[in-house]
Order: sequence, then C-alpha cells, then structure tokens
Amino acid sequence: MRRDFDLSLYFIVGPSHVAGDPVALVQAAVQGGVSLIQLRDKTSGTRQMVDSARRLLTVLNGTGVKLFINDRVDVALACGAYGVHLGASDMTPEDARRIAGDGLAIGVTVKTVDEVRRIDPAIVDYASIGGVFDTKSKQNDSAPLGLSGLREMVSALDALAPEMPRCAIAGIDLEKAGSVAACGLDGVCTISAIALAPNAEDAARAIRQTVDANKRGRESAFA
Repeated sequence: MRRDFDLSLYFIVGPSHVAGDPVALVQAAVQGGVSLIQLRDKTSGTRQMVDSARRLLTVLNGTGVKLFINDRVDVALACGAYGVHLGASDMTPEDARRIAGDGLAIGVTVKTVDEVRRIDPAIVDYASIGGVFDTKSKQNDSAPLGLSGLREMVSALDALAPEMPRCAIAGIDLEKAGSVAACGLDGVCTISAIALAPNAEDAARAIRQTVDANKRGRESAFA
C-alpha cells in the first residue's frame, strides 16, 4: 500500500522533551517546515495520550503533516493518527499490522545492520536509523553510529528495500543535518534542535532548508 507521508523533517514531541503544552510548539515547527510529528509519551495514561494526540491532530488538520504515535497501536487507532512508530522493545511490526490492518503506517527504529536485514518491507513503511550522534533526549545503550556507520546502515537498507523511506535520529542539529541527509536519506529526525530553540519556527526552517538541499533525490513536498 502506497503511503503519503514526508520524512524530510521529523519532529518528536512529548512530556519528556517539551515543558508544558506542545500544541503551540508544534504549530510553530510546522510553520517552519516540519513535515511529520511523532507523539512520544511514556508516562501519561491512555486517555490523556488519546486526548493529547487529538489536540495535535486538530492543529495539523489541513497542513498535510502526518501524526505518528510512539509504541501505542491502540492510541494511534483510537485518535485517528496516520501511523505508529515502533522501537526494538515495543510490539513487533508483524503484531501491529495484525491489529491495525492497513489502517496505520508503521515505522521502525533500527540500530544495527542485522536489524535492517530483519525488516519486512511488506509490513514496514519507513525506517529510522540511529542513534547517529550522542544525544541527551534519549538514553542509548549502544555507541553512536557516526556518519560512517550511518552509511553502512543505508547501504544495507538499499540492498533490502531501496525504495523504503528512511531518516536518521539522535543528536542531529542544524550543523549536522546536511551531512546526515547526504548519506542517502529522505530526511532527519530531531527533538532538542527545535524544542529547545529560542524560536522553533526559525530553527525548523533552517534545518528544513539544509535537509532539502542535501537529501537523496526526492522532490520536497514542502514549498
């Protein structure tokens, strides 16, 4: 099933990363060129998560920016999100697809070449590669990939599913976004570079322009 989402600038929000209400921050980030939002909430109850997701969907309505929910297939289905993002310790993509059918796009985090090779392209809609650099936003048990490790992961994904959309995550700011995107990606994923910026809209715009100038040969959906 062909999916309609844009990984160019993927922004993760949630109570662990954003102090207070994320709605205004998301509005500003989308104005600057963020193309996809993920709600990552490991602490709130289910009802609160669904309510938060619905508020974000109201903000995103009419923008073309899609909402993914981290881990929680039930929340994604309940709120009407576009997709779900799964990490290594979350539900398997196979089980998520069994529950959701074609109703959700499914993205996965991959940290090793072996994890890339285990992707089933018939089930998974995109891959997020990381962590590329050190980051304070999330605890990583493994050493950062760096650009050379990122290129190796991209090569493995090209061998498995060359058309699969892919982005990279962890420690990616304006200074690093161009070199990361140039490794054969469709975009980058960020948290702090936008969430902690003095002006989220300006920060998003600068990163988006850098990514669009360096990412692999796909036309930008953002004008």
